[in-house]
Amino acid sequence: MKFGRLPPLEATGAVLAHTHRLPDAVLRKGTVLTRDHIALLCRHGVSEIVCARLEVGDIPENEVACRLGVLLEGNGLKAGRAATGRVNLRATAYGLIDIEPTLINRLNRLHPGMTVATVPERHVLRPRDIAATIKIIPFAVPDVALRQAETLLQGRWPLQLHPFRMRRVGLILTTMPGTPETFYSLVETATVHRIESLGGCLLPPVHVPHEEAEIARAVGRLTDEEAVDVLLVAGASAVVDREDVVPAAVVLAGGEVVHFGMPVDPGNLLCLCRIGSMPVVVMPGCARKRDMNGVDHILHRIFAGLETGPEHIMAMGVGGLVGTASSIPDLDEVTPEEHHPMRMSSAVTPRIAVVILAAGLSRRMGSRHKLLQPGPDGRAMITHVIDQALQSRASEVVVVLGDHAEEMRSALATRDLTIVEAADYAQGLSASLRAGIAAIEESADAVLVCLGDMPFVSHGVMDRLMAAFDPVHAPIVAPVWEGQRGNPVLWSARFYRELRALSGDRGAASLLDRWQHRLCGVPMEDGACLIDIDTPDDLVNWTVSAAT
Repeated sequence: MKFGRLPPLEATGAVLAHTHRLPDAVLRKGTVLTRDHIALLCRHGVSEIVCARLEVGDIPENEVACRLGVLLEGNGLKAGRAATGRVNLRATAYGLIDIEPTLINRLNRLHPGMTVATVPERHVLRPRDIAATIKIIPFAVPDVALRQAETLLQGRWPLQLHPFRMRRVGLILTTMPGTPETFYSLVETATVHRIESLGGCLLPPVHVPHEEAEIARAVGRLTDEEAVDVLLVAGASAVVDREDVVPAAVVLAGGEVVHFGMPVDPGNLLCLCRIGSMPVVVMPGCARKRDMNGVDHILHRIFAGLETGPEHIMAMGVGGLVGTASSIPDLDEVTPEEHHPMRMSSAVTPRIAVVILAAGLSRRMGSRHKLLQPGPDGRAMITHVIDQALQSRASEVVVVLGDHAEEMRSALATRDLTIVEAADYAQGLSASLRAGIAAIEESADAVLVCLGDMPFVSHGVMDRLMAAFDPVHAPIVAPVWEGQRGNPVLWSARFYRELRALSGDRGAASLLDRWQHRLCGVPMEDGACLIDIDTPDDLVNWTVSAAT
């Protein structure tokens, strides 16, 4: 290929090296110049152009890219059409890419203008994600280079996509005195997220004491009775040796220890065992976090149906540093607030609005609306809820009114808040929710939905829920008391559309069921998050409890 400057009249059949923008046309880089193109250039007074002229034995860029694409596609990858010397290889399924770096490097060394760039090793791809791009840098490549590539790749596939397959997964959580309850809830939540994101089915967790015999019995039961494909074990105490309690329990149950330790951080203390052909993953402490760690690397291979042994694990060191020492806290050295993995890492403080639903009909309280009933201090019930919200760190407070709206406006007249009315409040709780979301959706990154008949919820509770919010890792936050989920519930802005689409009187309960795996439960110090005032007896109990 010859490259240089030519008068237009000598450039017929050459490849234009740079885009030319003319008053009535644009000739783009890579255009093979025809007589019409030459006439157009001459008509506009162009005296010289930079172009490339192919010689005998040169193959045009698009043809080279296309032929390389044919050689590399298959095995879950499909080559697209060639344009400007580029062909993309895209995934046809959801799975794990397996790359042979040595072969890719040899291919790239054949000719400097013939290049293949891939995603990193151990990368997870979804359908139509780009796995690799072929780019021919000059406008042509010698046919000898392409023939060398064809010889190199004959019967060899340096890129293979292994689709994830559905797996039944068992989870054993071992218990020890003094282990905080939050440890188990965090591990379970993170594991649900991991397994469901891979298309697997996680069975309900089994809790057993951190004792060899007890763990072995649980392993045997899940293996024999539940027919799980993969077994995960999260110990209350980290594994520090191949013969530690949990690995020893797997051996007692008829299994073997395949490998202990891995060059991935977080995840160093992972222990891989096996019972027959079933993998047993003894997870390290970082499994309680959803952030990428060694557990994910192992699960990706297992779900992709790839053999996973010591040689595969010890090859994960390059690219294995997925966190830094300062970002991996020791559970024993941090406060309960700090060890919560769902905290926002960004320095930007999210704007979280409080929406208080106070539009209901109050049918069970009698003639007077329950939210206007006086509390122990003589103030209307609704003012107790609103005053707590105003003391919280909320960016704004919105109250939604409906039934008895004018009386409530009078009770709230002196407070710094936004009042909206739900014209269709009689249709149920969802109508109030729609009105509240509409009032804040343009200004808030998240919304804490409070109920007007829950006066025991303090601003401290609201602040704890807001502190736990993270738009990526904890997009839904709810209080939990003795295993029961309560109110209020915090929702990321990503759910506003679904909240607006709700109907009926169940509020967002159906959404919570649907998005349970994205919910972060925050343990509470008392049951205030479960107590609402619905009947005259409830009102009396409120007054009595305040007096005592």
